[in-house]
Amino acid sequence: MKSLLASFLLVFSVSAIAQQLPVFPHAEGAPYYYFLCNATGWSLNEQTQLQCDDAQCISQYLDYEVKETWMVRDRDSCKLLKTAQLGQWGGDSQVIGAYVDGVSDEARQGPMQVPGVARLFGRDEIRIQYPTVGHYRIWLTRARSAFSIQPLISE
Repeated sequence: MKSLLASFLLVFSVSAIAQQLPVFPHAEGAPYYYFLCNATGWSLNEQTQLQCDDAQCISQYLDYEVKETWMVRDRDSCKLLKTAQLGQWGGDSQVIGAYVDGVSDEARQGPMQVPGVARLFGRDEIRIQYPTVGHYRIWLTRARSAFSIQPLISE
């Protein structure tokens, strides 16, 4: 399990460069993912929808901003929503939880520390501990059933 996350970290570094990434059209049959939280919003829209990073939509990302200091101090509660319908909850919609790999069982249920990597697991909310207000990127890879969140840095 540690090797999975180690390889994921090599692909997705601790900080992401704040650059415009290519956005591919959504691949037919690929699920839509929404990152719903206080930092992004709670509606299914462009501010919460992850964008495809490749033609098959295997990896998806969303850039967003943490603006409020209470989100740093008190943590943000988030949900990752998977749905087959663009902008709509449906019978097949699923809230996906996460746990941090390579830590104790008690820590797995604790907040995800940013920068960090977590595996997709269960259906719980995801608590995020940001280091500071600023810009961040969530990067989801379905091939590894994991996601990462990193601060964005300017070039």
